[in-house]
Parts: sequence; C-alpha cells; structure tokens
Amino acid sequence: QKTIKLNALTFYNYLLRFVIIISLLVITFGIPYSRIFLYLYGGKNLSLSSGPILLRLYCIYILFLAINGITEAFSQATMSIKQLKNYRTLMLIFALIYLGIFYILIKQIGTYGIIISNCLNMLLRIITNTYYIHKYFDGILWSKPFKYSYYYIITLILTLLICYYSEQWFNNSLIYICFGIFLGFLILILTWKEEKEMIHYIYCIIRLNRQKKIS
Repeated sequence: QKTIKLNALTFYNYLLRFVIIISLLVITFGIPYSRIFLYLYGGKNLSLSSGPILLRLYCIYILFLAINGITEAFSQATMSIKQLKNYRTLMLIFALIYLGIFYILIKQIGTYGIIISNCLNMLLRIITNTYYIHKYFDGILWSKPFKYSYYYIITLILTLLICYYSEQWFNNSLIYICFGIFLGFLILILTWKEEKEMIHYIYCIIRLNRQKKIS
C-alpha cells in the first residue's frame, strides 16, 4: 500500500509540476505578447480594444485551470464515498459563492469580472483538492509541484517585464516577435536544466505507454 502511494505521489508531483511550468511559460510570454497576437489575428481594432487585457487575464486563468484539473482528478480518485459526498456539498457552496462574486465583479468591472471570478472559483477548488490530497498522503512530501528555485521564478518575471516593456523599443513587429522567440529559446534551455528529473520521468512514462500500445 505504501509503495502504491509513493508511486502515485511521484506521478502526481511530476504531472502537476509539468502543467504548472507550461502555464508559467504561457503567462511569461502571453501577457507581453497579447496585443501583438490579437493584432495579427484580428487587426488594429481588436488589438486596441479591451482584448489584450482579457487575453492577459485568460493567460493567468490557464494556470488556475491547469492546477485545478490535475488536483481535482487526483483528489476525487482517492476519496472515500463519504468524502465524495462532502466534496459535492462543498462544490455546491462554491458554486453559490461563485455566482455572487460573478454578479458583483460583472457590475463593477464588466467583462474582466468573468475571468477573475472564474480564477477565484478555481482557487477555492484548488485549496479544497489540495487539502484532501494532503490528508491522503498523510504528511509525505506532496507540495513539490509548487516549489521552484528563486532563480527560475525571478528569471521568468524579468523575462515577462523585459518583453512587456520592450514592445515600445521595436518599431518592427517582426523584430519584436523574433526577440520573444530568442528569449523563449533561452527560457526553454533554463527549464531543461532546472527540470531534468521531471522531463526524464515524463519521457519514460510516454515511452512506456508507447511500448505497451505496440505490444
């Protein structure tokens, strides 16, 4: 039983860590490049409207959505029947809270409130799921997916800020995009160096699944 739990913990940790890193990369480059993406997609009118702010908020929402997807699936898979009933009751309460927050934010800040209220709803669910996961693993190290080196986080923040403020330095959109691709390549190299263990584990899982399908 303990071995099964440890294997489940390893899989959970690396899978959640993987989706968090992907989401952080989306935030790092999605926020500064939201305006140029919308300009290329829908022209000047779309890029000068509220579209860029909505897209930036959605990039952040992706992080909450990714974490909730993994934690919710894992927590429900490990719950007892009694815990599932309690969980469903909590979800109903959260739905009512969400509707209240949704109504208030829509009245106050308009369409931005849709994404922000969804982020808050996901946050409540993540906290609940994490609580159940913590109980399931009973004190075993379960918080690894949320721990990153200060160097890595600071680098992502600096990259985001550099990309965001460098848009006004480049008169040519193509040069600005190439600049982002260059920084993205450097960030991918850094991610590979920081997360070799996770990448190797995921590669082994994918390879094992392929071998099973072939056989």
